[in-house]
Amino acid sequence: MDDNNRDYPDADIEGTQEEAIGEDVEETEADTGDTNTGRRVPVKKERPIRPGRLYVTGIVTGILLVTAVMLFCDVFDFHPFSRTPAADRIYNLTGTLESYIRDYFWKSDTSDDDLVYMAGKGMVAALQDPYSAYLTPDELVKNREHNDGDYAGIGITIGEDASTHRKYVTKVEPGGPADKSGMKVGDEIVGVDGEDATAWTTDDVVAKVRGKVGVTHVITVLRAKGAASGGAADTSEDRERIDLTVVTDNIVNQSISYHMLKDKLGYIRITNFDRESPKQFTAAVDDLEKQGVQGLVLDVRGNPGGVLSSVLNLLDRLLPEGPVLTEQRKGQKDTIYRS
Repeated sequence: MDDNNRDYPDADIEGTQEEAIGEDVEETEADTGDTNTGRRVPVKKERPIRPGRLYVTGIVTGILLVTAVMLFCDVFDFHPFSRTPAADRIYNLTGTLESYIRDYFWKSDTSDDDLVYMAGKGMVAALQDPYSAYLTPDELVKNREHNDGDYAGIGITIGEDASTHRKYVTKVEPGGPADKSGMKVGDEIVGVDGEDATAWTTDDVVAKVRGKVGVTHVITVLRAKGAASGGAADTSEDRERIDLTVVTDNIVNQSISYHMLKDKLGYIRITNFDRESPKQFTAAVDDLEKQGVQGLVLDVRGNPGGVLSSVLNLLDRLLPEGPVLTEQRKGQKDTIYRS
């Protein structure tokens, strides 16, 4: 029998097919000998493609495709993924406003971040809801510090006169760095570390004296001459300029103050609801109970609010068992808080 026409068992052929089923292959060339001439001639041979190679190729192709689509949208100002018509209008409006500001506004110190943040404030202001506000990253950090009730600073609260924009000390934490330096309620802050602070905002002053523990600052204040507890005066001639050296420290805000009135009536003032408030409130009530308190006056005038869990904790100390507050959220089931 001619070897070139030899029959091969079906099992071998079927086995070879099974091994190839489901495998991606690529064609390569290999040399084989010609039985008639003895010369080597190229023939095609199939070799499986590695799965890892296909995976990498797919990733690269996907990245190139996405990049091309994004470039197309950017060049032709096409935004197919905008969620609402309002989003498109906002995009177009802000682009127009930005171009006018860049081309015609005479100042050049307005940062892109300021433009973005104020645009966010404007959108939320359009809600005309006094309880809704947009916070910049810096404002958010300060808000969290305020709600935590502890921070690294000098232990004062600053208020600003709406008409003159003068900044006055409205509260000095007892035993804090500012208190130890001799700072008093009513002092007007006019300088920090040798810099004129009269044109600064309250946030500017706070940012300057808060941060790390152990930092020394020189706070320049104007104080009414002869004032034992600070106080404002009408003219600079009536005030003296004082430099106070203050070293920052960990401050725990004292949001609760209390004392006993006549007829066994206790008075508790709550300046804000931070995370330290429940502990301070419990201590105040316990002490008043030891003194035989028969009733309480809770003073929350001027309290700007704070952390909901702190409010609930205080109420739990006072109220009998039962529902205290129902929280409603858009598209969600109501949450009922109980004492």
